[in-house]
Amino acid sequence: MTHNESLNEAFERGKNAFVNEDFSGSVEEFTKAIEMDPDFALTYASRGAALMKMNEIEESLADFDHAIEL
Repeated sequence: MTHNESLNEAFERGKNAFVNEDFSGSVEEFTKAIEMDPDFALTYASRGAALMKMNEIEESLADFDHAIEL
């Protein structure tokens, strides 16, 4: 398995968890994807959305800001 496959798999698992309203699982998977590629802006925006659903507003805004910076 290549790095990109692992990254894409973690991102897909994060999206699936989000759709299934497993927001903490979504954050966990998006965090794994960010660890693999810290320059993948969409992952920060996605994790920010999951954090927002968990009412983790400050962390959510930090992820959104980072996505914009990238």
